[in-house]
Amino acid sequence: MTAPQARRLITAEELADLLAVSLTTVRRSTRRGEYPFAVNLGTPQRPRWRYDTQRLDRWIDSRRHGS
Repeated sequence: MTAPQARRLITAEELADLLAVSLTTVRRSTRRGEYPFAVNLGTPQRPRWRYDTQRLDRWIDSRRHGS
């Protein structure tokens, strides 16, 4: 039996670089709920968003394949 792989979380700045979009676009899309891979480590009043890279990879794959 293998141990579960640790979840890797990246910042909004890192996500913007990966997606080749502006930081403003990342923040706006996150607030709108457009990123199912976004994880709030803060509170609803003071969110601290991070982005799960495994879920991000699946999201990118689904967009490539039109799912």
